[in-house]
Amino acid sequence: MEDLKNNQGVEIIIAEPVGSCTDLSATINQPLKEKFNEQLIIAPLTVLVDPMKLMDILNETPTELHKSSEYILKKQLEEADIIVINKLDLLVTETLESDSYYT
Repeated sequence: MEDLKNNQGVEIIIAEPVGSCTDLSATINQPLKEKFNEQLIIAPLTVLVDPMKLMDILNETPTELHKSSEYILKKQLEEADIIVINKLDLLVTETLESDSYYT
Protein backbone atom coordinates (compact mmCIF):
# COMPACT_ATOMS: atom_id res chain seq x y z
CA MET A 1 0.00 0.00 0.00
CA GLU A 2 2.87 2.33 0.72
CA ASP A 3 4.24 1.78 -2.80
CA LEU A 4 0.84 2.43 -4.33
CA LYS A 5 0.43 5.64 -2.36
CA ASN A 6 3.98 6.98 -2.49
CA ASN A 7 5.26 5.79 -5.86
CA GLN A 8 2.20 5.18 -7.99
CA GLY A 9 0.12 8.20 -6.98
CA VAL A 10 -2.86 6.10 -5.90
CA GLU A 11 -5.24 8.08 -3.70
CA ILE A 12 -8.07 5.59 -3.13
CA ILE A 13 -7.85 1.86 -2.49
CA ILE A 14 -11.02 -0.22 -2.33
CA ALA A 15 -10.71 -3.50 -0.45
CA GLU A 16 -13.41 -6.01 -1.23
CA PRO A 17 -13.74 -9.09 0.97
CA VAL A 18 -15.07 -12.35 -0.34
CA GLY A 19 -18.84 -12.59 -0.15
CA SER A 20 -18.68 -15.23 2.57
CA CYS A 21 -16.81 -13.01 5.04
CA THR A 22 -18.36 -11.91 8.32
CA ASP A 23 -16.99 -9.87 11.21
CA LEU A 24 -15.68 -7.47 8.59
CA SER A 25 -14.67 -4.81 11.08
CA ALA A 26 -12.38 -7.21 12.95
CA THR A 27 -10.93 -8.85 9.85
CA ILE A 28 -10.52 -5.79 7.61
CA ASN A 29 -10.97 -2.40 9.27
CA GLN A 30 -9.17 -3.04 12.56
CA PRO A 31 -6.02 -4.58 10.99
CA LEU A 32 -5.85 -1.70 8.51
CA LYS A 33 -6.18 0.81 11.35
CA GLU A 34 -3.47 -0.98 13.36
CA LYS A 35 -0.98 -1.19 10.49
CA PHE A 36 -1.73 1.91 8.43
CA ASN A 37 -3.53 4.37 10.69
CA GLU A 38 -0.92 7.09 10.06
CA GLN A 39 -0.82 6.59 6.28
CA LEU A 40 -4.47 5.91 5.43
CA ILE A 41 -7.90 7.27 6.15
CA ILE A 42 -10.08 4.20 6.68
CA ALA A 43 -13.56 4.75 5.25
CA PRO A 44 -16.70 3.47 6.97
CA LEU A 45 -17.50 -0.19 6.38
CA THR A 46 -19.89 -0.19 3.42
CA VAL A 47 -22.02 -3.14 2.29
CA LEU A 48 -23.77 -3.25 -1.08
CA VAL A 49 -27.06 -5.13 -1.25
CA ASP A 50 -29.66 -6.00 -3.84
CA PRO A 51 -32.99 -4.28 -2.95
CA MET A 52 -35.10 -7.40 -3.38
CA LYS A 53 -32.86 -9.41 -1.06
CA LEU A 54 -32.86 -6.53 1.42
CA MET A 55 -36.68 -6.37 1.41
CA ASP A 56 -36.88 -10.12 2.03
CA ILE A 57 -34.37 -9.89 4.89
CA LEU A 58 -36.10 -6.87 6.50
CA ASN A 59 -39.55 -8.40 6.12
CA GLU A 60 -38.28 -11.80 7.29
CA THR A 61 -39.77 -13.49 4.24
CA PRO A 62 -38.17 -16.58 2.73
CA THR A 63 -35.43 -15.83 0.20
CA GLU A 64 -33.98 -17.81 -2.65
CA LEU A 65 -30.67 -17.70 -0.80
CA HIS A 66 -29.22 -20.74 0.91
CA LYS A 67 -29.65 -20.44 4.70
CA SER A 68 -25.91 -19.97 5.22
CA SER A 69 -25.81 -17.20 2.58
CA GLU A 70 -28.80 -15.52 4.17
CA TYR A 71 -27.05 -15.65 7.55
CA ILE A 72 -23.87 -14.11 6.08
CA LEU A 73 -25.84 -11.31 4.41
CA LYS A 74 -27.69 -10.53 7.66
CA LYS A 75 -24.38 -10.40 9.57
CA GLN A 76 -22.79 -8.13 6.96
CA LEU A 77 -25.78 -5.78 7.11
CA GLU A 78 -25.59 -5.70 10.93
CA GLU A 79 -21.87 -4.86 10.80
CA ALA A 80 -22.16 -2.17 8.12
CA ASP A 81 -21.58 1.49 8.88
CA ILE A 82 -23.22 2.30 5.54
CA ILE A 83 -25.62 0.17 3.47
CA VAL A 84 -25.66 0.96 -0.24
CA ILE A 85 -28.69 -0.33 -2.12
CA ASN A 86 -27.78 -1.08 -5.71
CA LYS A 87 -29.98 -2.14 -8.65
CA LEU A 88 -32.79 0.26 -7.69
CA ASP A 89 -33.62 0.46 -11.37
CA LEU A 90 -35.04 -3.07 -11.07
CA LEU A 91 -37.77 -1.88 -8.69
CA VAL A 92 -40.96 -0.31 -9.92
CA THR A 93 -41.83 3.18 -8.68
CA GLU A 94 -44.82 1.88 -6.72
CA THR A 95 -42.55 -0.40 -4.69
CA LEU A 96 -40.13 2.43 -3.86
CA GLU A 97 -42.98 4.71 -2.78
CA SER A 98 -44.84 2.01 -0.84
CA ASP A 99 -44.79 1.93 2.96
CA SER A 100 -44.41 -1.85 2.79
CA TYR A 101 -40.93 -1.40 1.31
CA TYR A 102 -39.75 0.10 4.59
CA THR A 103 -41.47 -2.24 7.05
